[in-house]
Amino acid sequence: MPSKIIMLFLVNTMRSNLTGGAYAYGGAIYNVAGGFTEGNVTEISGNYAEGFGGAYGGGIYNTSGTFKLDKIGDIINNHVTTQVAPAQGGAIYNQGGNLGVITGAIENNYAKIIGATGAPAAGGAIYNQGGTIEELNATT
Repeated sequence: MPSKIIMLFLVNTMRSNLTGGAYAYGGAIYNVAGGFTEGNVTEISGNYAEGFGGAYGGGIYNTSGTFKLDKIGDIINNHVTTQVAPAQGGAIYNQGGNLGVITGAIENNYAKIIGATGAPAAGGAIYNQGGTIEELNATT
């Protein structure tokens, strides 16, 4: 049996500065229709995604995939910012995917739109649409 992976994701950046609709996805992890099924993420901290046309998942961006680890630990100081379009999931963006157990501290995460009015910002820490989170047992 292979040993389990223990991961830290600290201070990673996904930045798209192009005007006219550039998007940023997943400051540390970008997973589309893929699968992570074994291991632990002990900390997701200081990651961000910044895009002119939209920003999703400062730490983790997961759509239609599995990110079902044994444990996702502390989620601290992650963010998404954008100029004109949606800012969703300061730490985690999950759409139609499957997340495992989230435990630990969830602190100081945010989603922010700079300059635009009427554009949505959602999920300062976690944005989950049509997906599942197996267990959320965290402190704030």
